[in-house]
Amino acid sequence: MAVRFRLSPLVLDYMVQNMARPREFDEGEVIAKAMEAFWSHGYAGASVDELAEATGLNRSSLYNAFGGKLELFCAALDRYRAGPANEVIEPLLSERGATALRRFLARLMKFVESPAACRGCLIVNTAMEPELGPQVRQRVRGHFELLHRCIERSYGEAICDGEVRPKENPDAVAQWLVAFVRGVLVSAASHVDVDEVKNSIRMTRRQLGLA
Repeated sequence: MAVRFRLSPLVLDYMVQNMARPREFDEGEVIAKAMEAFWSHGYAGASVDELAEATGLNRSSLYNAFGGKLELFCAALDRYRAGPANEVIEPLLSERGATALRRFLARLMKFVESPAACRGCLIVNTAMEPELGPQVRQRVRGHFELLHRCIERSYGEAICDGEVRPKENPDAVAQWLVAFVRGVLVSAASHVDVDEVKNSIRMTRRQLGLA
């Protein structure tokens, strides 16, 4: 004789709520909204409740979709690197020599003048937060290593093309310029006078022989 089990309404409701079903949201849009929240508040400063409000998803949906706050942050950081950060460094990826460096510094100045500058750079901000684990550290380090390589290559091309007089080797220039860029972005987030920051970019351009 078959034994029949009868599930309580509470258990049935739980099973229905947790059954796998197609996602009813745009994951890219959710990540973009989370990026904005993290950019404004930082990793530590953005609570899960604030992220849920910003994305329009409840806490359980966020955890089901991304696994946790740290995983969502990594996705948001990747989105930032591919979006706002890439917009600034794009000339270094697509142009050559002195032209690449000039246009990169012009994009940096444009960012400093934008309303977003008061929030600084999400990558630089993240580098100054307490230890967030290897996934985050790898992304931050990867961005600055890419910036270093691009500047080193562009400055080396400018030397080979006779566009600038070499004052230092390309690697040393790249180290200096990466540190300068980080300082500019911190200054922008610290509400340093915009004209002062822009003047420092102009001086750097002249020091590189790009004026």
